[in-house]
Amino acid sequence: MACKNINILLLQQLAWGIRIGHKIAKILNTDGYRLSAFVHGEQTKKFLQNQTKVQYQHMFYVDPLYDKGDDIVTSQQVQEIEERYNLDSIWRTIYSDRFLVYTFLNSRHFKTQKPVSNNYILSVCWNMYRFIQDVIDKTQPAYVVGAVIGCLPNYLLYLECKHRNIPFFTIGPGRINNYHYIADGLCLSSKIIQRRHEELLINPEISTKYEKAKCLYSEMRRDNPQTKPAYLRYHRREKPFASTRWFFEACLSILLFPAKIAKAILLHKQVFGMRHIWNPANSRLNAVLNVYIGLREKFLATDNQGKCIQSVDEINFRYVFFPLHLEPELSLMVFCPEYSNQLEICRRISLNLPKGVRLLVKEHPNMVRARKKQFYEDLKGLPNVEMLHSSVSSERIFMSKQCVAVISISSTAALEAAMNGKPVVVLTPEFERLPTVHYASTLSKAIKQICVFCSEDLAFDAAEIERGNLAYLCAMLENSFATDYSKHWTTQKGDIDAKKTVQAIYRWLEEKSDYQPTT
Repeated sequence: MACKNINILLLQQLAWGIRIGHKIAKILNTDGYRLSAFVHGEQTKKFLQNQTKVQYQHMFYVDPLYDKGDDIVTSQQVQEIEERYNLDSIWRTIYSDRFLVYTFLNSRHFKTQKPVSNNYILSVCWNMYRFIQDVIDKTQPAYVVGAVIGCLPNYLLYLECKHRNIPFFTIGPGRINNYHYIADGLCLSSKIIQRRHEELLINPEISTKYEKAKCLYSEMRRDNPQTKPAYLRYHRREKPFASTRWFFEACLSILLFPAKIAKAILLHKQVFGMRHIWNPANSRLNAVLNVYIGLREKFLATDNQGKCIQSVDEINFRYVFFPLHLEPELSLMVFCPEYSNQLEICRRISLNLPKGVRLLVKEHPNMVRARKKQFYEDLKGLPNVEMLHSSVSSERIFMSKQCVAVISISSTAALEAAMNGKPVVVLTPEFERLPTVHYASTLSKAIKQICVFCSEDLAFDAAEIERGNLAYLCAMLENSFATDYSKHWTTQKGDIDAKKTVQAIYRWLEEKSDYQPTT
């Protein structure tokens, strides 16, 4: 990008701020841009203060705001936030914050139990709102770059940027084949992608990304039952002693165990694992426990699912497929908190399905070793609900002739089902524009639409489905860029090259010259 000396605000938090975000900052700094950092986490703050590779004009540390609340807040202050961001209620936004709303037993076991009073929460929200306005006024950023919107200050920053028409680059929650995509506003369904999708509906072939979209669409189609999505290999849990590969990996794990224990003792904040997925281990003891759990899972893989359907071939009834969500997870806890009680969602759907149709539920692969046995017993105890083992691939479930439709809060499985022409109901507007997708703003509306899919003999036009799906993929590819974020987060080996990311942002901004931030 030709112009220099413009301001960029980087959202630096936890592992992103120390790994990928820091690499991006070094490139932007070298290219002559003025940088400011919106910082989460004591470890990230210390790292950014002690490093010498990047010069920040301003560094805004968010965490102390959580300790500066009180019980004094006015209805006028709450109303100002709601009107500025066009919110029906500020509480839905507040619900996204894991520090103010949830009490965590560990990274996967938590309950909705606010640790402070309602007025304290509202006062923290007001203080963050004013703080973020000061940040934007002081830095005047041309655009903002971050990983995800995972807590209240990030969400308010995003809303303020949208209010001022400032591009806000984040990683989208859904994965397409093996990649997440980064784009402006992608976390909440990018308006730019939506507009471009509508323009391409008549003829997607005019897109410069048409050939690439065709290849991606072909990969997502499941016409060949032997094909599997590339990302499944990262979720597959191989049974102990099942192969030579497992044997060698197990031997390597045993050999490296002493070294990992030593690292856990000496450098515990660099250890991520089962007990602290969102954060580095907070003590040497928990770091050691993370290492131990990792080795134990290699030999005694935790699976509390119990007796359930093991194969799609066993199913002799019509069903609606509901894939359970990872918890805690952004698209569930941040953007649609009203659906966070997945047991209740299953109960309400199952009780309202037409005669002869059951609700088929499958666990998210990454939740198997974290979910308590009682959850699965409660799930299987619900009337008209059947549970399928998590080892069964989702594409086999939605491609079955017995599958009437898919209902999802927001999931990759629902996107793939839509790409294969299956009727889908989603509760978040992530890919609502696809031909076979129906977005429902409430669960009641979703259930009503599911009943329509179950009772009617739907005949979608194959050509229309393909044209609409290709138009969506073209619009997305034109306005975003791919990253193997999940693999990089877990192994630091994923394809998320910082220089390519920065160059992609440069190209995007040059093409979108109509972007004019407002004050």
